[in-house]
Amino acid sequence: MTAQYFFFDTWPGYFLQALPFALLAGVICGVTRRRKEAHLGRKLAACAFAAYLAGLLCLTIGLELMNIFWYWLLYAAEPGTVIRWFGGSWNFLPELCLSAGTAGNFLLFMSFGLLYPLTRERPAWRSSIETGLGLILLIEVVQPVFGRAFDINDILWNTLGVVVSTGLFFAANRVRR
Repeated sequence: MTAQYFFFDTWPGYFLQALPFALLAGVICGVTRRRKEAHLGRKLAACAFAAYLAGLLCLTIGLELMNIFWYWLLYAAEPGTVIRWFGGSWNFLPELCLSAGTAGNFLLFMSFGLLYPLTRERPAWRSSIETGLGLILLIEVVQPVFGRAFDINDILWNTLGVVVSTGLFFAANRVRR
């Protein structure tokens, strides 16, 4: 396995490509937040949440754009990748089988249910679920514009990740109190 294959054609490589963008978003959030934030923990959670959202958008919507950027940066050459604008596919048939892809979709949104409530002054279970579902639907609807696929299975597994992680957050919060 070459380094080029690892960096451009594997999920760990995609994660490494998105990491600098996510860290940059977290730093920008930390710098632009009010300096007199009453609660330092909430400020740190907001920075972590901004980093998570930037990484999430890189991995779900901007994957091909990210590949092109890194290929140009590392090799100063055309990557050969073509973005099929408005060329995505649509899948409305649910399949409830467990695979690496479905596990990845589940894990992708586990952080949402843990980080989003930490950014709120008065976190609520329902608003966390609704915001997570809204973000999932927005990402899935926009993906075909960038040549990716709308997949109902992604919505189901992402939503399950949000519900489980939000439930864990509020259960741990109740136990802590």
